[in-house]
Amino acid sequence: MPLSVIRVRIQQLLVASLLTAALVGCSSDEPQSDEAQIRALIEQAEIDAEDRDTGALLDVVDNAFKSGQRYNKDQLEKLLRLYFFRHKSIYLFTRIKDIELTASDYAVATVFVAMAGTAISDITAITSMRANIYRFDLEFVKDESWLLSTAKWEVARVEDLQ
Repeated sequence: MPLSVIRVRIQQLLVASLLTAALVGCSSDEPQSDEAQIRALIEQAEIDAEDRDTGALLDVVDNAFKSGQRYNKDQLEKLLRLYFFRHKSIYLFTRIKDIELTASDYAVATVFVAMAGTAISDITAITSMRANIYRFDLEFVKDESWLLSTAKWEVARVEDLQ
């Protein structure tokens, strides 16, 4: 596989990882359980990602962030900007498989994400389009709000979204 293709794949994975992670960093006016915060905030981050709002996405990434590829937060910002420059339209379809709170300030989540350049109306539409599908194993830490601290990913299948 050519180096340029590998770089694009890594960029796609990092961007998808950040987009998914950003889904959990916003705050709410009403007190919610930690799991409910993580679930509810996925919707807002999805909007931020589709709006290509780099700042909003990076706000939910811990300064000590490390990806599965050993990228840090600054490198992730550069990749996001490049990805948004190259892709004028981003649409996400997400499914949270599970969220496990192992401490009051630490959580892990498994999330499946389909990314495409056109709107994804539902899971059946994914099979007829060229969407990239990934499984993300995410780790979050909570200070005042939830922040993404680690992200690992792998390619997934449409069946995993169900």
